[in-house]
Amino acid sequence: MQITWKGGKSLEIKAKDATILTGDDVRVNDIVLPGPGEYEVAGVQVFGIAPEIYFFKIDEIACAYFDGINRSLTDDEVSSLTDASVIFIPVDGKGVLDPKKATEIIKLLEPTVIIPIEADDITDFCKVTGGCAQPVSTYKITKQQLESMEGQTCVVLEKS
Repeated sequence: MQITWKGGKSLEIKAKDATILTGDDVRVNDIVLPGPGEYEVAGVQVFGIAPEIYFFKIDEIACAYFDGINRSLTDDEVSSLTDASVIFIPVDGKGVLDPKKATEIIKLLEPTVIIPIEADDITDFCKVTGGCAQPVSTYKITKQQLESMEGQTCVVLEKS
């Protein structure tokens, strides 16, 4: 899986047989997903849990994507997302989660990889989470790499 941040809430996630695009809508290849529900497109399983929360299974990696969320998760949402190893979470507090609220969600879900989105400055978020890796333009991860990681890693993507 290869992840590129396009700015704001827009990501490009490339899998073996599919490309997922997030932003104003969520697409797998050229198919726009209409919102909450279960979908499978080109081997990618997608669960629209709420209008602003998606769970993807991509190349055997479970991911949670939060689109402009600015609230705590319900118990049902938490239970639907606990398998997420990678999360894409808004963190700048301007109409979306602030670093403290984002950290609360991270503690509930316990992902291995955290990728902050919807933020021009993640300094406060990195302080609250205990630090972030050096920014990269693209992040590549496989299931095997993910399984061998210990603890949590905050991956900062540069806007491309």
